[in-house]
Amino acid sequence: MENMSDKIIKTIQSMIGKYGVYNIFEDWVRMIALAYANQIVFSQKREEEYLEIMKRYDDAERSKFCEMYAWLIEWAEDQMTDMLGYIYMHLELGSKAHGQFFTPYHVCQMMAKMQKYDGKVLKVNEPSCGAGGNIIALAEALKEQGINYQQKMEVVCQDIDTKAVYMTYVQMCLYGIPAIVYQANTLLDPEGLQSVTGKLYSTGYLLKMA
Repeated sequence: MENMSDKIIKTIQSMIGKYGVYNIFEDWVRMIALAYANQIVFSQKREEEYLEIMKRYDDAERSKFCEMYAWLIEWAEDQMTDMLGYIYMHLELGSKAHGQFFTPYHVCQMMAKMQKYDGKVLKVNEPSCGAGGNIIALAEALKEQGINYQQKMEVVCQDIDTKAVYMTYVQMCLYGIPAIVYQANTLLDPEGLQSVTGKLYSTGYLLKMA
């Protein structure tokens, strides 16, 4: 029986034709992110961007996007891992020219388990978040200790790559991790004042702040 990752990878590869694998993956993730963001803070600009992406694909392709999203949810319910980072690297989408390589999740887990937790709310900043693997691993490590990471974590994630920002944001929402995610050059614009995406608030952040 195929696992969720294989199903998603094969489906993306089966859609290659009108668009390449890079565009298909990016559009799929972006649409999920835009939909999540607009459920929390509605933006007409985001809505128009979402609809513009949808217009590029026919009904059968849109159906595949929905099916892949359902598999992604099923995967998230079954396992805590850097799902989108795994798919991204296995589709060989990393930019060698820019030295882009997402940290393997088992390495993220090792680093997360080295952290000491003192019982206070853990405030975390990930200035080059990639797909969010380090944050997911930290949440998993807390969960293994019987700690409710949805209550005991407050996360800020930035990345200069918009695609990475949307990948992280989707995964923060799927795992209920309280996070603010935005595109920015962390060294030159740490507060994201010139952010392309603006600040995206995860579903977990909304619930924690309610």
